[in-house]
Amino acid sequence: MTTGSITWHVTKFGLPENADGIITARVWLTLNGVDYPRALWWDLPISVVSAAVTAYTEIANGENEAFSFFFEGSYYLYYRRTEADEPTVYIEANCDSDENNPVSIAVGEVPMEQLRTALVQVAHETLAAICDKPFTEKEVAIMNEILEALNA
Repeated sequence: MTTGSITWHVTKFGLPENADGIITARVWLTLNGVDYPRALWWDLPISVVSAAVTAYTEIANGENEAFSFFFEGSYYLYYRRTEADEPTVYIEANCDSDENNPVSIAVGEVPMEQLRTALVQVAHETLAAICDKPFTEKEVAIMNEILEALNA
C-alpha cells in the first residue's frame, strides 16, 4: 500500500456557558481525501482528539494495534503499526452501526510522523479556540498535556 495523507479538522466551537457546560465543535478527519465521519461532523473535540492521541501514543510506544472513537455516532478508528523503511500506521475509519458488520469508510497508510504532525496541528487549533475563554480551564490543561505528550 502506498502512503497516503491525513488531516484533522476542528472548527465552529460551541463554548460552555457555565461551569457544567461542555465544549462542542465540528471535528473530523480527512484520510486519503475521504472526510470521516463526514465534513463538519459535530462532536466533542477534546474527547475525539484525546482518544486519537492516546491511540497514536500506544502505537508510537510499540503497541501493534490501537483504537480511537468519535463520540456522536458509531464511528471508530483502527490503527495498526506497520514496519516499512520508515514507521507507518495503517488506519481504518469505520462505522459499526451494525456491530456484526462494521464498514470501512476510509482506509490508508500514513507515516507515523505525518500522523503525529496532524495531531499536533489539531491540538494547537483546539487550544487556540478555547484558551482564555470562560469555563475552559480543565480543557485547556488537557490540551496542554496532549501537546506535551506529542512533543516528547
